[in-house]
Amino acid sequence: MPIAIAVVSGDQLVRQQVVEVRDLQRTTSSLTFGPPGGGSPGGGGIIRGIGTFGFSKGAEAAVGIVVDGVVQGNTNISNLFDIARVEVLRGPQGTLFGQSVSAGVINVTTAAPDPDAGMSGKFSLEIAGKDVAGSEFGRQIVRGAYNVPVSANSALRFSVFANLTDGVTRNTYFNRDDELLEYGGRARFLATLGDRVTINLAGDYARNDQNYGTFFQFRSVQPGTQLAGLLAACGVTAGKRGFTNCGSNKDNVTDTETFGGSGQIDVELGSNTLTSITAYRKQLNYLAVDVDRLPGTSSLDVYSNLNTNFRQFTQELRFASDADRPLSYTVGGFYQKADTNNDQFSFVTIRPVPVFTIRSTSLQIQDTSVKNASVFGEARLKFDPFTVFGGIRFTHSEVGQYAAEQNLTPAPGAVRTNYTLYKDDDVSWRAGAQFAVSPAVMLYGSAARGYKSAQINNQDVDIPSTIVRPEKPMDYQLGIKSNWLRDRLAVNVNLFHTTVKDYQTNRCFPVSAADPGTLTCQPDNVSKVVTKGVEADIFGRPTRNLSLNASAIYNVAEYPDDFFATLGNSPAERSLAGQQIAFAPRWKATFSGEYSVPMGGDVDGFIAADVTYKGKTRMGIGRASADFIYPETVVFGGRIGARVDDTWSLALFARNIGNQPIPTHYDNPAVPLGDPATAAIWQWQTQQSRRLVGIQADFQF
Repeated sequence: MPIAIAVVSGDQLVRQQVVEVRDLQRTTSSLTFGPPGGGSPGGGGIIRGIGTFGFSKGAEAAVGIVVDGVVQGNTNISNLFDIARVEVLRGPQGTLFGQSVSAGVINVTTAAPDPDAGMSGKFSLEIAGKDVAGSEFGRQIVRGAYNVPVSANSALRFSVFANLTDGVTRNTYFNRDDELLEYGGRARFLATLGDRVTINLAGDYARNDQNYGTFFQFRSVQPGTQLAGLLAACGVTAGKRGFTNCGSNKDNVTDTETFGGSGQIDVELGSNTLTSITAYRKQLNYLAVDVDRLPGTSSLDVYSNLNTNFRQFTQELRFASDADRPLSYTVGGFYQKADTNNDQFSFVTIRPVPVFTIRSTSLQIQDTSVKNASVFGEARLKFDPFTVFGGIRFTHSEVGQYAAEQNLTPAPGAVRTNYTLYKDDDVSWRAGAQFAVSPAVMLYGSAARGYKSAQINNQDVDIPSTIVRPEKPMDYQLGIKSNWLRDRLAVNVNLFHTTVKDYQTNRCFPVSAADPGTLTCQPDNVSKVVTKGVEADIFGRPTRNLSLNASAIYNVAEYPDDFFATLGNSPAERSLAGQQIAFAPRWKATFSGEYSVPMGGDVDGFIAADVTYKGKTRMGIGRASADFIYPETVVFGGRIGARVDDTWSLALFARNIGNQPIPTHYDNPAVPLGDPATAAIWQWQTQQSRRLVGIQADFQF
């Protein structure tokens, strides 16, 4: 297939302890992730430096997530369990299936029910304790799957998971470690009716509950300031290994429920296939956070309570001809309706002097509706050794947003409202050719113009809304795909050049020159962003006992001249012109491999290793200075163990062996409290920031 793609098997996911979508960045070099939370819609994926950053609830992700053919949108899964494989498609997509995206797709395929597998299942356990065997935090994971034949042509498959993680960060105010409990499951039913009809029904549910949770920690503060004194009094030491905070609001929690159902019908019409995929998904998110991360005795206490309800319906219809014929084609249509209800309660306490307290509370409501309707098609013409292909997509999109706000103190005020509706039509396309040099070597080239729908900037109901224009990438690729060692090893290399017009991102500005510490953040367009470079993938089983998957990318993705950081004393000091885009290192490489050795009888020993190299990386746009750039890193992981008759295995594993405190994000503190803008820095520490050591057991029956 003439598409730049990385393939990660289910075995590799187990080998590298990949348990959530964000862990996939350790498996392929072109994929990274932005900051967790509400500022990264649709999972926060970034491919070749292009992602979506914004707090607009109507924002679409530049990197889409698709699970078993179902577009996830902003109701995406976070945990990966009972997975057959993951594919990372790079570049604009939309002429063959699903939703139009501007940067790429993470395509997840779960393990399917199998009528021929009998009553069978698997069970896995992962245990790591905080301060045990060098582990910096604790994590316990239980997973199970069970296959149940219903008839000779149908089967059910049930999959469940539960994860408990604690001790990544610590709240010194309450003297408690953070706690994250995740659990859920999936059920699939697969049936073949006669020789021509296949039905696939699926439902999934997941819940995440986090207390005393990971938000920002202080990386640096100016000694002698009020901020430094408050942190010291609460037992918090700022630094790159700062894993403590002093948030004083007890219900500092994040609760998320995600669930949905889908039905897919495939009908064979001669040598053609008609496919229909219908799905409904919903996500409920509750966030209560101490924004300032300081004790309640500080002169400014900021607390936010946010409820968000995402709902999405999608319908896809595709007709595909026989791909083996000289002329083949795929045509289809896609419809999406996504509604979001968002209400936020903000509580601000100001204490200018000990005897005088000011409290400010407000209620904000946003209701967003997004509709996308599109038709697409792509044709392929073979005349050996050449194949040419071309596709087109017509998209009609509508984005509507209603916003209301009311100040509640000192007395309830008037309700201010605002409503904006934006409609757009677009034609995107893809065209290219491939040349089969030999049965094992293929050259290809393509050009594609993608599309991502608009957003509405409605952060302040007192100001007329503005439109964040649709994002339109123009992508060129030239690559080679090859198989070696009798098809046991694949080696692929790809050159790319992408110009993204009206790149959608998020910008934060001081509300005024007199109040530089208070920021307003809003989605906005950047006139143009260019990303260009080369990427390579090597994967396969070169020998019977060796499995490997390696990738590398060199990516020049720089900010244009009109892009500025949040803080600085002058435009020149704030300019990010020519700097590498945040969260996208210029150099990145990944490696994962496992070597097994027969030990006698049915027992095989194995040793596995994985390595991730990242060049220096900008961790945010709070400032243009080098303080916001993390140095180059090499992170090692691995496991060693034994496997018996491919039925059960036991292994010792370690992640981030060097214990490198790599954060996901830097930012400016919401409440500087006398700290100069050039000194205080927040950092967001997560599980990737600490070493994890434990045991892993798998059993199949």
